[in-house]
Amino acid sequence: MALKLRTRRLSGLAVPLLLATPAAVWAEQPMSVAPLDITGVAVPDNPLSVPPVPTPALDRGTFQKRPGRRRLGDVINRMPGVFVGGPPGENKDIRLRGLDKEFTRFELDNVQLPGGGEKREFQVNRLSPFAIGEIRIQRQTTALEESDGIAGRVLADLRAIPDDLRTDFRVLGGAASEGDEQGLYGANLAVGDRNERFGGQLFLDLTHNPLHKDKTKRKFEADGSLKEVERQEEDKPNVTANVIGDLAGYYQGGSVHFKPMYLHLDEDKDKLKKKFKADGSLKEREAETEEKIQETLGAKVEHKHTFGPRVSVASEVGYYETTEDKEKIKIKRKGDGSLKEREVEDEDKEDAFWMARSRMTLRYGEQLTNNVSFGFKLRQRDRFKDKTKTKIKPDGSTDDATEGKDNYDIDAEYVAGFAQASHQLTTRWTASAGLRYERVERTGVSGDGRKGSAAFEDFNPNVHLRFQATPELALFASASRSLNRPKFDTLAPFTEEKGGRLVRGNPELEPATSRNLDIGAEWQGTHTRTAVTVFHKEISDVIEEADTGRSVGGKNIFKVQNVGDGDLQGIELEHRLDGVLVADALQGLELWGNASFFDGELTDRSGKTRPFNEQPDSVINAGANYRLASTGTRFSVAYKRIGELEKAKVDEEETEDDRTSVDLSVAQPLSGLGEGWRVTFDALNVTDAEKDKTKRKFEPDGSLKEIERETETTGRVFLLSLEGRF
Repeated sequence: MALKLRTRRLSGLAVPLLLATPAAVWAEQPMSVAPLDITGVAVPDNPLSVPPVPTPALDRGTFQKRPGRRRLGDVINRMPGVFVGGPPGENKDIRLRGLDKEFTRFELDNVQLPGGGEKREFQVNRLSPFAIGEIRIQRQTTALEESDGIAGRVLADLRAIPDDLRTDFRVLGGAASEGDEQGLYGANLAVGDRNERFGGQLFLDLTHNPLHKDKTKRKFEADGSLKEVERQEEDKPNVTANVIGDLAGYYQGGSVHFKPMYLHLDEDKDKLKKKFKADGSLKEREAETEEKIQETLGAKVEHKHTFGPRVSVASEVGYYETTEDKEKIKIKRKGDGSLKEREVEDEDKEDAFWMARSRMTLRYGEQLTNNVSFGFKLRQRDRFKDKTKTKIKPDGSTDDATEGKDNYDIDAEYVAGFAQASHQLTTRWTASAGLRYERVERTGVSGDGRKGSAAFEDFNPNVHLRFQATPELALFASASRSLNRPKFDTLAPFTEEKGGRLVRGNPELEPATSRNLDIGAEWQGTHTRTAVTVFHKEISDVIEEADTGRSVGGKNIFKVQNVGDGDLQGIELEHRLDGVLVADALQGLELWGNASFFDGELTDRSGKTRPFNEQPDSVINAGANYRLASTGTRFSVAYKRIGELEKAKVDEEETEDDRTSVDLSVAQPLSGLGEGWRVTFDALNVTDAEKDKTKRKFEPDGSLKEIERETETTGRVFLLSLEGRF
């Protein structure tokens, strides 16, 4: 029986916020309406993340025009180079630049929130876009951001506090074409106001967003003869309830924000699986119920201050914690209905950290266009997983089926220092360069009490050049070094039996690293924008299970190790065109689109070369918005295609076919009720896209064992929403 690990919650914030501000600024003095930065303009909401390189972005006004805005993942899924795993419509795990989700990081309001995923991913279907003002993709790292995330980072900023009292709301309801629990409904509310001294904003989100999946698997022998058919139905009546706040105080030259949040996800699941023999007779029936509650609770304090026209400081300190409680019961019955086995799982997770960081920016030169920033970041993290799995036979006897990586406790201390400088070389040339130092000390404890520790240091440089060829055309080149930290459940010294082999964890795993190069051009006209980027990544020390060449009891020993090296290249195209450039009858037309094409190759320890796991050959998004001038009615269509992708493990290969989906919407302003009032109808996945994949399993000697073909569908979704503003 695996050792139960005890929860070790952090007691609170151990490091005070670095406030490089003299006490005099707190004294009574005339207040400005908005805090000023060193140039005399409003201090940005996220001063710790202002990228000097081209960054694809979606502002609120743009994504409001597009179909499908139930959850944040629906919006991010339209952005350049983005694709998500799972069936159509789930949109929870982000992937960038053709790489698996473990290579992408997500930040909300400048914080990489803790989550339940072992690959450090955060499920963005937990969030509503109603609270978001802008979404950006940080493709190339600078010294200002963490180096973690070889594919890039998706940054979502909260809406700014409005200058006057404003209340925005949205209510929505609808249905799915599949499943018993077809009702979809939700409500969003944003209330905000500010004066010279104080301001605040509150976001509330309540959504019932069920998902129904139909899945069919057909298994074939190596010779192609039908072996088994499995049919599966799954219902997940997801419920989210979120509260995000922003309380601010303003003084001449600065501001202080307190930003608490509470995110709640209730993700129950009912699954029915039936297996049939080749002759059509019932072989086995499995009923599964799962109850999962995931909660994220946290807060941070931000302080921004300017010291005259040349110096500014931005600092923040925060604490965040995500807990996940899950209970699962599987009941397996034979074809005749008799009980075969019961399986009970009980799982608890906790991921908590406190952080503190500060950045000082100095501007110089006659026009204050040159600047240098430097600062630090600290974080202490405690991640914990406690899972038990018990199999109960019909006679009441039990077997412990808990696996080695099901129980662990990981502590990690992160320290970073950085410097980044930007300089206007000429009226057309701008250069930016920086260096980020990161140190991680990590300890992993497995469920049986074994312990392993390691420490790593990385120096990650970057350099960026931009040439403004004309007022509309800019050329750029960027080079950087980034890294990817290991999955959590690989970092404890566990041993488990898997597929006839022994697999061991590795607390000494180093992060994978990548040398990145982007070259591109961007044309920004009054009513059009076109951008093209060509990128290349040389990726080293990719983490995979590898054969150690040793065996115990006739079972080969595999260990999670840094064994893969490869390269990834691609081209990314983006375009937007307003209707003023076309015929008068189409002046309300806006066309947009982006296309990304990828080609990568990974060589593992055995010398075998293959694409990176779940790497599609292309991702294409396209859409159109048309506004009818006479009534203000807006018609929108969005198209997405994800190219064929592959996935490989030690004993199997998986290929997923390309798939396309189409979403439609019609929005009608209700001008008689006031600004911001409209009713919208969405028809999502109208083509009823399927997820089709083929899996080939192999014997230990490499010969083909069986072939499995799988089809998964979720059906269409229809939504009606009402939005308004007071």
